Amino acid sequence: MLKVEKNKAYIPKDRLENSIVTGSTAYKNLTKDKRLEADRLAKELREELDKDIKKKHH
Repeated sequence: MLKVEKNKAYIPKDRLENSIVTGSTAYKNLTKDKRLEADRLAKELREELDKDIKKKHH
């Protein structure tokens, strides 16, 4: 069971000890709803970063 927050993924300790979980593996293990939410958060973060980058260049 993975819980996604803004840029954090919680993986049960026993799962971590049994295998090295990469970001893409964790992503694949998410349910469709969680994946959509993760995509939405990633998009928001990218937009915020783009705004910050544009501010710095002006």
